[in-house]
Amino acid sequence: MPTEGSNGPRYALYYTTPADHPLTRTASEWLGRDAFAKGMTEQAAVRVFSAVTLDPRRYGFHATLKAPFRLKAGATRNELREAIGEFATKRFPCPLGPMKIAILGNFLALIPKEQTPAHAGFASSVVTQFARFRAPMNAMEMQRRLQSKLDETETTNLVRWGYPTFSTGSVSI
Repeated sequence: MPTEGSNGPRYALYYTTPADHPLTRTASEWLGRDAFAKGMTEQAAVRVFSAVTLDPRRYGFHATLKAPFRLKAGATRNELREAIGEFATKRFPCPLGPMKIAILGNFLALIPKEQTPAHAGFASSVVTQFARFRAPMNAMEMQRRLQSKLDETETTNLVRWGYPTFSTGSVSI
C-alpha cells in the first residue's frame, strides 16, 4: 500500500506475521496499533509505553524488506505489484532462526541472533530486484537522510539503494 509523501505516494515491501499469530497480537497491544484492523487500539500496557511507542505506532509491527521509495518515471503501480507477485512465487521460505532485541538507531528491533548466508542473500535480492522501480532521491529526501551521521558505506548505500543500510534484516517493534 502506498503512503503519501510530500512528493507523491511512496511504496515499500513489508512482512508481518499473520493477524492471528501470538506475536502479532502481542505487538499490536504493546504498540497500540493493529495493522490488520487499520487503526489504533487500546494499549494494554502501562501508559509509559505511549511515549516510547509513538514512532513505531505509525507503522505497526512489521519487517521492512524494501525501504519506502517513490516510483521512478515510467514505472507503474501495477508493474510493481506484478514484480512483487513474481518475486514471491520464485522464493523459498527464509528461516531466520533465534531472534534478539537490539537497538537500531532510535528504535528497538527484533533481529536474527546470527546472520546466515540464506538471510543475507534474501535481503540482498529484495533490495536489488526492486531497485529498478525506485526513483532517485530528491534534494529534500537526501538532505533529510544526510542529517544523520553516515559513514562512507552508508552514504554509498543511500545514493545507490535509497537507504543507508543495505539490509538490516530487522523487524521493527
